[in-house]
Amino acid sequence: MVDETHLKLVTPAVESDGAPDPFDPANLRMPAGYDNTPVRPLLLYVPVRRKPKPQHFVRVRPDPEYRTDIAVIEVEGEDEPYLVTPTIAVQVKDECRFVSLFTGITRDLITFFWAIPLPAADGKDNEWNRSNREAANIAMHSWVRVTTKRELGAYVTNVAECKIPDPIWPKESLRDLLQIAFRERLIDRLDHPVLQKLRGRQV
Repeated sequence: MVDETHLKLVTPAVESDGAPDPFDPANLRMPAGYDNTPVRPLLLYVPVRRKPKPQHFVRVRPDPEYRTDIAVIEVEGEDEPYLVTPTIAVQVKDECRFVSLFTGITRDLITFFWAIPLPAADGKDNEWNRSNREAANIAMHSWVRVTTKRELGAYVTNVAECKIPDPIWPKESLRDLLQIAFRERLIDRLDHPVLQKLRGRQV
């Protein structure tokens, strides 16, 4: 004799409203051609750094349209520099640092600007800036990690020994990335609070 109580325990319940069984493997299979590319979060912050963090492997976007030379002002105690427009920079050049700005990305898909000081007008450079620039150029084709070697007075470029896939670059243009990075840190007038403070005209 069949134990009907046991049957009730092991027989799957039937949807009373005729809806598909959500646990049926046939209903869970993804459709053919489904794009399983990871979803990229909205790009709301682009940090600006003198060099990548020492434990991060990074790449630099090789396209010329994703790098430029700009003027910045670095304020003591603040992590991020201010972008200075050319018309203002020529009037406060003693306060400015002139840098090459490279678009970089980490293995975690964090987009950042790599800001490396340009040689002086007379061509003078130093090993820190030269080795930093060399690292950025190598990063255009390889994943690199940049570490400080004080006994050498320069940065050391460490190239990844394993094969790491090429990065997924953001779709934003350089103009868009600049706006994200400097949207609240743009000096475009002589009465800007940062300049006023540097001149002792504001507390």
